[in-house]
Amino acid sequence: MLGDPLQMPVYVQIVVALEEDISGGQSYAEAEIRGMEGDWKQYSFTLRPERADPHARLAVLFEGSGRVWVDQVSLMPGDAVGGVRADVESLVAALRPAVGRDPTFSGDDNHSEQLSEYVIAYLSLAFDTKKDLTPVFVEYGVGTDDKKIPPYKLNPAAVKAIADAHCSIHAAAAAGLPQLQKLQQGDYQHALASGGTSRSCPSECSWAKDRCVAKW
Repeated sequence: MLGDPLQMPVYVQIVVALEEDISGGQSYAEAEIRGMEGDWKQYSFTLRPERADPHARLAVLFEGSGRVWVDQVSLMPGDAVGGVRADVESLVAALRPAVGRDPTFSGDDNHSEQLSEYVIAYLSLAFDTKKDLTPVFVEYGVGTDDKKIPPYKLNPAAVKAIADAHCSIHAAAAAGLPQLQKLQQGDYQHALASGGTSRSCPSECSWAKDRCVAKW
């Protein structure tokens, strides 16, 4: 009847596959995600590949017609905990970091805090992680275990800003030299560079919204 509410549930089937990176290549593993509907929601899946291939690609395949929004697709090893790879966490644990207390950077009264944030940002980039590692460093005592200095609190937003600045400067190349100087001086808040392309964005970073930034 006119004015009555209408209900129409929509279900989408998605196939996630790990496959050979060539046209028509072999599929090593597949998983189906069914019953997708409504608002944003995380869907998990497990892939068990039949063989090793360092150049394999992750494919997200949609069956049918329509529009589907997908964000933050991530493939992690089975031993990952809380979205952090086990090898990354073990490396952080092996560092036993208080991270640093030498006043390397200017522009911040708490040099130890800022130095730690720089170290975490660059280690995160080196580990090629897609997740903020600040909580892992905090868990292993960064900011609290070094009794020779007052305790301090790390800022995940600062770690992200430092990593984003690094990525944008590399992508911008020569055009990013003024921002590089700011980053080296500790002024990471004003070190985000413009310019560059997805091709000039280094592998430890990701191209998003016309800018090269950290993957997390």
